[in-house]
Amino acid sequence: MKKQMMGVMAAMAMVSLGAACSGDDTNRRDSNDAGDVGGDGGDVGDGGMVEDPAEEPGDLGQPCNFVCNLSSCVVEAEECEGGVCVYHQELGGSYCSRLCVESCAPGYTCQQTEDESGPACLSGAAACGNGQVEFGEVCDGQEGCAADCLSLEEPVEEPEVSGGTITMSLYGNAPETVSGDAPAVTAEYTQGRLFFSSSLNVMTFGMDLPEPGAAMPLDQFLEIGLVENVGGANCSYNAATTATISEYDHAGQTIAGDAAFTLFCQSGICGSECSPNIDVELEFELRWVELEE
Repeated sequence: MKKQMMGVMAAMAMVSLGAACSGDDTNRRDSNDAGDVGGDGGDVGDGGMVEDPAEEPGDLGQPCNFVCNLSSCVVEAEECEGGVCVYHQELGGSYCSRLCVESCAPGYTCQQTEDESGPACLSGAAACGNGQVEFGEVCDGQEGCAADCLSLEEPVEEPEVSGGTITMSLYGNAPETVSGDAPAVTAEYTQGRLFFSSSLNVMTFGMDLPEPGAAMPLDQFLEIGLVENVGGANCSYNAATTATISEYDHAGQTIAGDAAFTLFCQSGICGSECSPNIDVELEFELRWVELEE
């Protein structure tokens, strides 16, 4: 008797499964009742959703795992933010979506599905370049989006670069100017001081920054060092002077000023090939970067 009962139940299960997988009317709901297909897409009550949500699901159009034998079906899907997965035969795949009342995200329309479990937001055919991300596209129109809309590269954050203009006259000669980003002009704030240099020579400058909001112009202590090779001998110079700061923007990290000073060759290091001193006139406009300590 038990074996006969089990055989009857198995036969009933086979009949039920066959009806669910067929394309006839037994696979369709008698009404547009979406009460069993809930999720976060909106309020679901007797007869369907009350209104469309203010925000669209973040995974709208992302592939999900569902197939049916009709042109379009919708099933509850916990893995989708909108609560449902739509099978869309025309587009050849299934994707996360949401139930709807009348409106959907750009590129999607609110349509009744053939299994009458909707209405749900169904994607239009992908059209790369229209600025709308449809099913099958990763992106469309945004920065870093590939020409075929199938991949997105996150923008690379370029490191901040220092730069500016430095003009110098040495030994009373005509002034020389260099402008541009580092290494043409380098200005770095580190360990509480601003250090700057240029590609004109290997002269380096170090100074404390003025107080933010300080009135201009003002005098600021400036230290200078220079090492140059003359006839195979290394000549080392240094100086300390006062620079006149004419412009200063602490928030914008810019500073400008000028100075005139004499570099003296360090005793015990300078040989006969080295000049005992070098007269220098300096003008600078800098954009500095702050280094992590």
